[in-house]
Amino acid sequence: MINLRILKAYLQQNCMVTLKELSELFQVAPDTLRPVLELHFVHKERLVQVKAETHACGNLCGACSLENGANRELYYWRSKPRLNAINNF
Repeated sequence: MINLRILKAYLQQNCMVTLKELSELFQVAPDTLRPVLELHFVHKERLVQVKAETHACGNLCGACSLENGANRELYYWRSKPRLNAINNF
């Protein structure tokens, strides 16, 4: 089970993390962690998901394969929710 307080504190402290990093740290599969992040943080506009479009080597030439999807999924912590999210409460 994931402790949401610890997860939130980690996200706030590190600002930008990959799904793979969170998965390894909390010892939870990426497919299990993704909906938790979505429900508790992304939906409330505290966390933003960004898909990185870089290759494993860091170049865009396509000579190597793309990295593991969990490694390309970035999340960054938004210090303040957007105004329209506040008005929905």
